[in-house]
Amino acid sequence: MRFAYSQVENLNEAEMCVYNYIVKNLKHILNLSVRELADEVHVSTATVMRFCKKMGYSGFSELAPLLQMGGDYSLIYYV
Repeated sequence: MRFAYSQVENLNEAEMCVYNYIVKNLKHILNLSVRELADEVHVSTATVMRFCKKMGYSGFSELAPLLQMGGDYSLIYYV
């Protein structure tokens, strides 16, 4: 899974924390709920939801299965 650079550059500090946590802990987060992910990153569930929406998904429930199907688990951004 890849995110466009334009998506990543528009993240605020808290949303960037979510992005970085997902990139570094992808296999761990596959079984987490949105609340558990928020707790792990020390942000609100609303921040996780905003992150998902900025990445082009309706919410974490749409993003999470795509992360599981992501094969090589590549979450780098592209230009």
